[in-house]
Amino acid sequence: MAEQSYLDLIKRGKDAWNQWREQYPDVQPNLNEADLKGIIFNEANLRKADLSWANLRGADLSKAMISEANCRGTDFREAILEQVDLSMADLGGADCTGASLRGAILKGANMYSTWFEGANLSGANLSKTDLRYAGLMRTQLRKVNFIGADMSATVLEGANVSMANFSEANLTMAYLEDLNLSGVNFSHAHLVGAYLSRTDLTGANLRGANFSQSNPKWVNTHGGEPEKADLSEANLSGADLTGADLRAVHLRNARLVGANLSGADLRGVDLSGVDLSEANLTGALLDTTDLPHA
Repeated sequence: MAEQSYLDLIKRGKDAWNQWREQYPDVQPNLNEADLKGIIFNEANLRKADLSWANLRGADLSKAMISEANCRGTDFREAILEQVDLSMADLGGADCTGASLRGAILKGANMYSTWFEGANLSGANLSKTDLRYAGLMRTQLRKVNFIGADMSATVLEGANVSMANFSEANLTMAYLEDLNLSGVNFSHAHLVGAYLSRTDLTGANLRGANFSQSNPKWVNTHGGEPEKADLSEANLSGADLTGADLRAVHLRNARLVGANLSGADLRGVDLSGVDLSEANLTGALLDTTDLPHA
């Protein structure tokens, strides 16, 4: 439970709180299970605070410093967290449904099984984060930095990911079906067992992307056994798949018109129904595949 002395200090307002934090920078305030619903505490210094299971629904914490804080199970529903610093914070199991995190810094944060349904994270930095099993359904993810994030089994159903950067991210068994991923950067990302059927990947950057469990650079952080990545009926026209490892991928009825597959590994892939017209297959490995419409 939260210590009453900290709750009393919060009631005195942000300025008094921040002044106290400056005087005692090493103290880690205990606000566990505190009821702070709707509080206006923007620009507050909550670094390393224990906010686990606290109620911050509808709170305004914009531009607050919450780095390295314990936010496990915290209720952030409809909260304003714009430009907040949550780097290295632990948000495992937190509920951020409908929250606004535009421009937030979450670099290195733990967001295992965190819920973001309907949230706005446009322009946020989520690089090197743990997003395994997170729920990002119908979220605004425009220009989000996911570089190096672990997004195994993350659900992105209905999300807007325009201009997002998934370079070097681990998207093993992530759910991205039916999304518009045109022009999105997936360079050197791991997409083993990912659900990408009916996606629009026109002009996407998939240079060096890995879809195969056999790739020595892939590490299984999911815990389960991934099936083949599903790119059936996906539109990859004009996509850059240079050096991509596409072994064990379902490409049924996919469109790869004008795609760059130079140096790609397509061994063992069933290309029946795939449109490879005008595709660049220079140096591609195709020893056990057929080439319809090439």
